[in-house]
Amino acid sequence: MKYATLIHILVLGFFLRLHYAHLDPYLHAWDERYHALVAKNLMDDPLLPLLRAEPLVPYDDKAWCCNHIWVHKQPLFMWQMAASMAIFGVSEFAMRYPSVLMGCLMILLCFRITMLLTQHWMTSIVAALIMSTSNYHLEQVSGWIGMDHNDVAFSFYILASIWAYAEYRLKNKLFWALLVGVFCGLAMLNKWLTGLLVFLPWTLLSIYHFYIEKKVKMIVPIFLALITSFAIFLPWQVYLFHQFPELARYEMTYNQRHLTEVLEGHGGSAVFYLERFPQYFGTQLYLLVPAGIWVAWYHRKRFDLALNYTLSLCLLVVLFFFSIVAQTKLPSYVFIIAPIGFIYIAIAINALFDLLPTLSSKTALLTVVCLSSLSYLNTIMKRKDNAERQTMIENTRIYKSLKGLLPQNYHTIINANSYEDIDIMFFNDGITAYHWWPDEKYADSLAQKGVLLASMPNRGAYVLPYKYASYPGLHYLNVSYK
Repeated sequence: MKYATLIHILVLGFFLRLHYAHLDPYLHAWDERYHALVAKNLMDDPLLPLLRAEPLVPYDDKAWCCNHIWVHKQPLFMWQMAASMAIFGVSEFAMRYPSVLMGCLMILLCFRITMLLTQHWMTSIVAALIMSTSNYHLEQVSGWIGMDHNDVAFSFYILASIWAYAEYRLKNKLFWALLVGVFCGLAMLNKWLTGLLVFLPWTLLSIYHFYIEKKVKMIVPIFLALITSFAIFLPWQVYLFHQFPELARYEMTYNQRHLTEVLEGHGGSAVFYLERFPQYFGTQLYLLVPAGIWVAWYHRKRFDLALNYTLSLCLLVVLFFFSIVAQTKLPSYVFIIAPIGFIYIAIAINALFDLLPTLSSKTALLTVVCLSSLSYLNTIMKRKDNAERQTMIENTRIYKSLKGLLPQNYHTIINANSYEDIDIMFFNDGITAYHWWPDEKYADSLAQKGVLLASMPNRGAYVLPYKYASYPGLHYLNVSYK
């Protein structure tokens, strides 16, 4: 009976994520469309991350929005997206399915970690339920929130590493220590060194136990786990620096600049992330995060002390680091520790359960919790009467049919909306597209090479200059394009 409840929560989480993955029948601007196109190109060669597969004119290789070789992000989440599209076909929906799957697994991980921490079934069920209905996480799965599937995968592997560490603490088997290393390596292969998060509390605890027991064997598992992490993470970095040395160095330097500079206008104060707690956890729920931490430490004898320390330290260190140290701030940077917040919310709710006299009052509280976490009305309102969204839906219908509208031997489209050339290339194999148009100085050389150009219709500011308006054989696509 107990496990039936957990299964129901998993089913709920799966269908919610599948629903959100199908909410928007187009590619979101930042950053889903870029991830999608690179993932599609990785289907042809997993070791060659391409954005614009066949650039016809010179480009700025440092401009991640518009270049050829694309190493702006680590590749694992895009490999996963590529694998999904290889199975289900190339579409905006298939590209999101790995996030659906990882999101469901995070519900199970959240349940198990809570169980290991509290040994309390109801608290664990509540933590799983909050993870299942997390609006912010669901919107990441939908692609609506920037960095989308990259952050879903990153959060999943970080949570998996914490789970493996919790199992290692319980069972003291080398297998679990090595599994920590595997998940940390995979986390780094999604983003960067924050994937090693669980090693911070583990190292401090190992140093403490080594100091008390004076046994070298206490530090062997963590050393082997760290080796395992880098054995997974480093080969891709070595490959990048060997194949694309200049670009790899640039991207590494660019990543480091996030700590010391406000990049691309993404700045904020020291309370940038605290102000977003209502988005992360629910408008009525976010105050229960510190309340849950207080309960867990005030009644610490009821909890696994080492795991409580691990979770608290991970949460506070990430919050401090991205709030105070890192100068570039983006909302999803801190959401990687949201599942820990869900666990502490569940602990606080269980403490409230003890104060409520009847089953109906407890049920009412749990209902409010679920509705606050899900915030489905907010999701609908963001999309209702959203003119930009409706335009993207209509334009995407056009993009999906463009290849069939091109005359024979036409494979290049110009005059697309800003950055929507990426969408055109995602939905049309063998097509090279440009938003606006290539610099006019390249028009003659393209004509000499016999490149045939098709153009989206002139509209608003998108009016072809003379060099392209008089281009030999130019074909205007007759579509209702906004």
